Amino acid sequence: MTGIPFPAAEAKPFSYPVIPGLTDECLKFYRTEALIGAIIGKMTVREKIAQLIFTDFGGWKWTELEEYLGTNPLGGMILMGAYIKGCDYQKLKANIGKLQGLSQKIPVLICVDQEGGLVQRLKTIIGNYPSPAKTYETKGAEGIRLLAEEFAQKLSGLGIQVDFAPVVDSIYNNASVVVKRTFTKNGATNAMLGNIFIETFDKYGMIAAAKHYPGYGTVGVDPHYFTCKDASGKIEEVGFPFFAMTNCKMIMTSHVIFSLYDNEPATLSPAVLALLRETFQGVIITDDLRMGSITALHGYRNAALMALKAGCDAILLITPGLESWKKNADTMIDFLMTSYTNGSLSEWEIDEKVARILRLKLASLTGWKWGVFDKTELDEYRKLFPSE
Repeated sequence: MTGIPFPAAEAKPFSYPVIPGLTDECLKFYRTEALIGAIIGKMTVREKIAQLIFTDFGGWKWTELEEYLGTNPLGGMILMGAYIKGCDYQKLKANIGKLQGLSQKIPVLICVDQEGGLVQRLKTIIGNYPSPAKTYETKGAEGIRLLAEEFAQKLSGLGIQVDFAPVVDSIYNNASVVVKRTFTKNGATNAMLGNIFIETFDKYGMIAAAKHYPGYGTVGVDPHYFTCKDASGKIEEVGFPFFAMTNCKMIMTSHVIFSLYDNEPATLSPAVLALLRETFQGVIITDDLRMGSITALHGYRNAALMALKAGCDAILLITPGLESWKKNADTMIDFLMTSYTNGSLSEWEIDEKVARILRLKLASLTGWKWGVFDKTELDEYRKLFPSE
């Protein structure tokens, strides 16, 4: 029998070393996990499934959005060009605040693609920024830190919590679609700079989502339109920057087929995602499931189920063309509900993924209303888990 080695009564007293702050950290962790369990216990299966979906909302109307988020608490909503067009900083800030107030039970994460260079959705709102590669070339690692700090300040000021950046893919093929979006072509350097970017965001309570695991840097075709296949890439090498992330809370996948491991794209591959999960316990989110590299192989709904079963926690769903975002989201939720009722997706699997998303939200959405509990329930919780 083993146990804590207390000394005999007659032995000389001794004490174990105390790690400063460890008790507080353990208490904080226990309180957070208890709260997550309580929140999940208050949710319906449909509400849990809605948490797994991050989508845009092009062509929305306030009345439609209010009704929808009141009963379908989406995990996140991403700002695309149509929503930002015609806004200045103050108007966009006011709209985001109004949007955030519509989700009655669990607030929604507001996301954006703001990398600098080729991809910066907020160019007309916060100004035009050079590519991360140009910033690093001219200003070094300190320039990347300052860029991340400026993004974090301006995005958090708008009410945005998640930036789908930085791009840390290693570049092996100069025709890669991300070759002009990474810091450098070198994976080790990208890992170092990615960590600086992410840690800077963290200081502002912001989430920087590294992308795109294991990487688009080995293929020369555009995954938005074509199937991408890598016949020789070793993920331990290609995906090195993602294994080297030290404080990352969210990672986005790529849709490349690494045929040494699987015949499915990385987003849908249990073998590929299991390697990431060995070192990463945060939220794994798919790249957009409406991209041609996925839809050419599977319908986006089937792909969503495959992604969740493979190890992704959240699915990104961008509405193409003139389609209705509401119909897009509804169709996905209905399909995953059917997958749950027919046993293809278990409630245990759903709860595990929702818990990871809620950890992000509890850390970054403290200023927004959480209506999942009424006042009496909140008072009881505070008695059980006092914060002081």
